[in-house]
Amino acid sequence: MPWPPAGCVALAVLLAACTDSPPAPAAATVRDSAGIRIVEHPAGALAELPEWRVSAEPAVSIGGSPDAADDLNEVVGGYLAPDGAIVYADGAAHEIRLHGSDGTHIRSLGRRGSGPGEFSNITSIWQRGDSTAVYDMSAKRLSVVAHDGSPPQIAVLRHTGFLTWVQGSADGRLITRRLDLDALSRVGAATVRVPEHVMVLSADGSATDTILTIPGSAFYLPSESPGWEGPASLGLGPESSLLVLGDSIVIGTNQSYELAIHDLAGRAVRIIRLAAPARSVEELDIERARQAAWEEFAPRAANMPPEIVTRFRSFLADQRYAEHFPFYGTLAADHAGNLWVQEYPDGAAGERFTIIGRDGMLVARVTLPDGLHFLAAGDGRVLGVWRDADGVQQLRVHTLTR
Repeated sequence: MPWPPAGCVALAVLLAACTDSPPAPAAATVRDSAGIRIVEHPAGALAELPEWRVSAEPAVSIGGSPDAADDLNEVVGGYLAPDGAIVYADGAAHEIRLHGSDGTHIRSLGRRGSGPGEFSNITSIWQRGDSTAVYDMSAKRLSVVAHDGSPPQIAVLRHTGFLTWVQGSADGRLITRRLDLDALSRVGAATVRVPEHVMVLSADGSATDTILTIPGSAFYLPSESPGWEGPASLGLGPESSLLVLGDSIVIGTNQSYELAIHDLAGRAVRIIRLAAPARSVEELDIERARQAAWEEFAPRAANMPPEIVTRFRSFLADQRYAEHFPFYGTLAADHAGNLWVQEYPDGAAGERFTIIGRDGMLVARVTLPDGLHFLAAGDGRVLGVWRDADGVQQLRVHTLTR
């Protein structure tokens, strides 16, 4: 989905002034620099944005019913198709599941295994025409699964190293990121951000081109935790966020509130900036993060040697934390091509997003119902995962009013 030419930004601003629409937030500055369109928003611009409303109750719920086909175990990705279909991956069942817009189960595709149409560790899915592209991290394999159940197309990504995240561009090429393991092995006592390499692969995975190197997650070598081996991640530390949008890659390195849109050759074509202050990490934030980390670890603790559990508890108690929160979290896009930029969660309220138009202008803010973890946005709908008091997952679709 190409981004509009630079002149569209000025035209959009002019047209907005001639309508009855609410006035735009604090004026943005738009300029060109070396062929890159830069859109800069002043401090306080977010507070002036209108709110898009998400229904408090879901319009559709999947999971938690007596129907076995409705059971959810480990949702690892999903999307809302333009025709209304709900598509998601259940990692524990090793399946891609299709539901109608009303939640009716249509078909489950795949099973556990290593053969065609089988999966062992699904980490990424996305829509590809009338099919779903599925990346299996363990098999290093991309499967394009047809929704009618016909045999999948298979591509093995043989020469890429260890990849956890893959997405597809509009022309079928694949975009991924890879942590620099050599740099990770050299991490010492000081906290550093380990580089990540952004790569573009041919559709069959046979050709690879590294187009950018960006700052990755922050790591350090802990000395306070006896028995801990290797680098540890900085708690609440910065990490880069990536989104493939048509024939563009949106990259946020979280060094400031800045998003850069690149073409598939790695050239920056647009930069969006917001003069947002860094939010300090407080002791309560650290306690919430520790509790969340333990709750994620605890279900596996019963099957681990006691010394491993003790070591992890010791690490949590001594883990190093960032002084400031990242500026944003997840990046996503709706069917209109608007960016959904997650305001970094504080653990105290529903997930919150800033909506940014394809021209770089701020559009609105959205707050999700408490407990709903965002998966995808569609035309007037939001898809997310919700858990009940017993930890049972439900996939929920809420209506969105603009």
